[in-house]
Amino acid sequence: MPVVLADFIDYSLEWPQVVSLPFSVLNFDVRSNIQGSNLNLRPCFDQVPSREKLALPFLKRFTESSGIADGFDCGTVAQRRQLNEILEDSSRQNLSVKTREIVGIIKRTMTRTRSCSNFGIEWSPVVEKACFDFFSPCNIHRFLHLFWSGWYPNSPIIHKPTLNPEAEPPGLIASMAVLGACLSPDANDCVRAMAWLTPVEEVAFADNILYDDSIIASSDLVGDEVAVWDRLKALHAAYFICIAQNWEGSKEGRQRVRKDRYSRIVSIARSFGLYNLSLAKVDTAFSTQQKWARLILLESMIRSFNMFTIISALCCLIFQYQTTLIDASQITPAATGLSRWIWLWQQGDHAVVNSDSYSVENMWKRVGFMQHANEYYHLACAMLERWKFTERQVGDSLAAWAAPLGSAQGIPKYDDGEMVQVKALIHDMENMTY
Repeated sequence: MPVVLADFIDYSLEWPQVVSLPFSVLNFDVRSNIQGSNLNLRPCFDQVPSREKLALPFLKRFTESSGIADGFDCGTVAQRRQLNEILEDSSRQNLSVKTREIVGIIKRTMTRTRSCSNFGIEWSPVVEKACFDFFSPCNIHRFLHLFWSGWYPNSPIIHKPTLNPEAEPPGLIASMAVLGACLSPDANDCVRAMAWLTPVEEVAFADNILYDDSIIASSDLVGDEVAVWDRLKALHAAYFICIAQNWEGSKEGRQRVRKDRYSRIVSIARSFGLYNLSLAKVDTAFSTQQKWARLILLESMIRSFNMFTIISALCCLIFQYQTTLIDASQITPAATGLSRWIWLWQQGDHAVVNSDSYSVENMWKRVGFMQHANEYYHLACAMLERWKFTERQVGDSLAAWAAPLGSAQGIPKYDDGEMVQVKALIHDMENMTY
């Protein structure tokens, strides 16, 4: 049994209820009731009352923000200040070993990969002291509080009640701490976090277990498979540091994450076998520690896989349509997927709840940016509609590929870190009436 599931854990604690489907068990026969087989995406905008403008407040803020705390709903500044002040002496003392482990693994990685690294700094006594200072027990404790309450609702892929920072791999805790530091209301924390983004990124992606394809996820796991847990935690460490680097890192760091690191994570998730998991056979009668372990492991892996599927599938289809020479009649899969998605979304209660309505202690239980998923739906519809319009207007002319998102943007940039084209499209959508 991995140490994360030690006897002192209260197994009555459950996953936060993020989004509940309108069905107790999703019966995929409902597909026959979903009207989404045609190409007409006009219903995308039918939800907007006549002659009113479509508002996309979250996406507008998201694309205009320069950091994680501003781009996502990571709590108010006042809430994060409160979190920064929550300190428990016992927890800090117990994290002293973790501090030494983190400094040690960063030192080994930086000295071992110096010749081909992206660090920009060399290990020295001064750097070592700075590393000890940043990853001090007190700071780890603060940064993890900020991670759980600020970022975690946006990717609830770890079972918080059973995660023990003292027993977790140093790479995972370092990634979570750096991401949490990026959310700190103290500007000095954010500046210092930027210095450790690349070293921690190197640590995460240097973990050999990430690339061990002999470790495969399976619904038959019993929950105490140490190697499976370790590979999953390594995947989480890589994912969290990529999030921090993409939003808070240098231009080179952001490009490296978008062009190389994220594709590696997707490849690793595929080789891990996360696509082949189910909770259908989990025995929920007579709860035991072993059954809890199995449930937590399977649920963690399923949630991790969902990061790459539900969001990525439609995005990849739409991106493909804008970069290949295909006929408008071939966009049926994306149109059908969008129509079926919005049908399911409308079955539930998705009232937007602001983070300031939660107490500081319960901020980690709130719903993250997923509550604004309908805005992504409208954006996807608009991208398809604009592509179809361009394709119809220009026909087979090569000029059709000069501006797939509109002539105002000029030649498209598909590694658009500033999201210029998306900003322009959102602006156009908000200034149209339906």
